[in-house]
Amino acid sequence: MVKIITFLKERKIIAGLIALTFYVLVVSQHLEFGKFLAKTLDKPLGRETYNLIVLSGSIFLLIAFLFWFYKGWKQLPKTDQNRLLKYVLFSIVFIVIALKVIIVVNVELIHILQYAIMAILLFPLIGHYNETLFWTNVLGALDELYQYIYLSPEKADYFDFNDVIINLLGVALGLIILRSKGILGFRKVPKGVKSPRFIALSITALIIGILFLIEQLTIYPSAYDHPVLFEFIRDFKPGFWRIVHPNVNFHVVQPLEGMIILVLLFAFYTGIEGKISENTHK
Repeated sequence: MVKIITFLKERKIIAGLIALTFYVLVVSQHLEFGKFLAKTLDKPLGRETYNLIVLSGSIFLLIAFLFWFYKGWKQLPKTDQNRLLKYVLFSIVFIVIALKVIIVVNVELIHILQYAIMAILLFPLIGHYNETLFWTNVLGALDELYQYIYLSPEKADYFDFNDVIINLLGVALGLIILRSKGILGFRKVPKGVKSPRFIALSITALIIGILFLIEQLTIYPSAYDHPVLFEFIRDFKPGFWRIVHPNVNFHVVQPLEGMIILVLLFAFYTGIEGKISENTHK
């Protein structure tokens, strides 16, 4: 892993092309991937067996992740071991909660694998743990926005904060793997109001605020007598649980709720790298 990251870090164009190709494949193949799974597993075997197979595969991948993590983790200093073990255990708890509460079908766990890989591919380009955490999750949000607006607007009646949260858990696992291998950030970024994160969030908040003020953006279905550019929720259904059928129910994360969860998760995962000397990030 260290050799791969070093190779990509020293060859930014190659790293960028690999990351871009992977992201385009992730974003563009949602429908095809879904159709393939429906044809080969869901319809022939039934939803219950299909979910069980996907869950079994996910557990196998989790075990592989833990083994891969342990191989590097045991070589780290004790303080790093304790910190990363905490992140792994909490991440597993978060994933189980997501599986029980906000995931509709188990195949959505693929988001975790996709965005773990995405984070690993972007790290050699960004060179900073928290910046990678932030910007990879931005790509995850743009992925969901693309699906909501363009790819399958007829199937989506809300912007899917559920998936954005799941994406973030995947990003965190990717960064945990990197840190377990002893890989450190190699780039210093501005802090405070000069940081790229602060600037990006400020511009986003400004755009959202303006769209609200000019009545072109709403959280719930528009009550205006004119069409709007964007609705976070196109078809509001009251109640905590969205019931697909008696054996399948899930919670649709509301916009404010989703933003709070994302902020809390981001704040939690900002310590993955640990306290590193300022001289390390050159």
